[in-house]
Amino acid sequence: MDKLLREDVSPDEVCSKDVFNRISEKLKAEKSSLAEHKMGKLWIQYMDMIDLLRRFLRALRMGDFLLYLGTLQEMLPYFAACGHNNYAKSAHVYIQDMIELEQLNPDMFCQLNSGLFVIRRSDRLWAGLPSDLVIEQVLMRSLKTNGGLTRGRGMEETQRLRWLLAMPACAEVSEVMQELTGKLFHTSEQHKEMTEARRERDRNDTEKVLAFFKDYDPFQESNELRNIANGVTGPASANPHLLHEVGMNIVQKIIIIIIIRMNVIATL
Repeated sequence: MDKLLREDVSPDEVCSKDVFNRISEKLKAEKSSLAEHKMGKLWIQYMDMIDLLRRFLRALRMGDFLLYLGTLQEMLPYFAACGHNNYAKSAHVYIQDMIELEQLNPDMFCQLNSGLFVIRRSDRLWAGLPSDLVIEQVLMRSLKTNGGLTRGRGMEETQRLRWLLAMPACAEVSEVMQELTGKLFHTSEQHKEMTEARRERDRNDTEKVLAFFKDYDPFQESNELRNIANGVTGPASANPHLLHEVGMNIVQKIIIIIIIRMNVIATL
């Protein structure tokens, strides 16, 4: 760890070491041991869901298309088990289309795989954003700020059309004014989450969480599902610790239904 922090070794070298594999195997064995009871299995499942969410965000920020598809596929059981059937069905169809895209349209697949499935407002590495988020941050924000449609202009069709057509001209004026005044808009190399104040706040938050778990152990050897904060116990029929298994069964049924419908359509 000291050599890694000093950058004397690369992460790839660390991952290839036997000691790293031994530590990984011990962690897996410890997680399997903790998951033998309902409470432990519930919290291990929660940790896996957080890790899945982190990998999904990493795929978007880095523009990793294959990782994006992989994490989205892993989310299908959770969509189904939580009752988000439209998400589960739509995501399944979307993943199938993207997998077939490599054969149907190799050029488009190469473009997406090169990181163009996300939008970047700056040239930072960790700056990829999905299109719906960019619409909220740029278009919807400009609608609601000074000069937008909601600030006295009105929302009639002619006013919306005039505002949209004027945006390219306003952008050109803004660029010319920046060149004239020598005040250019650009992004810093340093990420805002790497500032000393942000790191101090993150460290304090982490210490608060660790202090809480020292007093309230989530990995209790109990077959009862209990709220670790207030002690409320769930009924024996509650099965949130089986969320992934339940979701997988639902996904399998959805896939079977889709296959049956496709065969029926093909015979018509």
